[in-house]
Amino acid sequence: MNHTAQSALDDILTHVDGAYAPNTLRAYHADMQEFIAFLQSIPSARSQQPSASAPADTRYQQAPGIGHRAP
Repeated sequence: MNHTAQSALDDILTHVDGAYAPNTLRAYHADMQEFIAFLQSIPSARSQQPSASAPADTRYQQAPGIGHRAP
């Protein structure tokens, strides 16, 4: 596991120690370790090439009405 991610996780769990039951903190720790391992297993988005079926100008468009107020 990435040392930086493990260190950040330890810092967070130390910060919330006592605010949650010990079993809850152990479960959070286990879940976050699994999530960090998953993130490290996927290729970086920067290294992936855009597909021909998803042109760069349409891949990240917002759905209509999101972030806009009605006149």
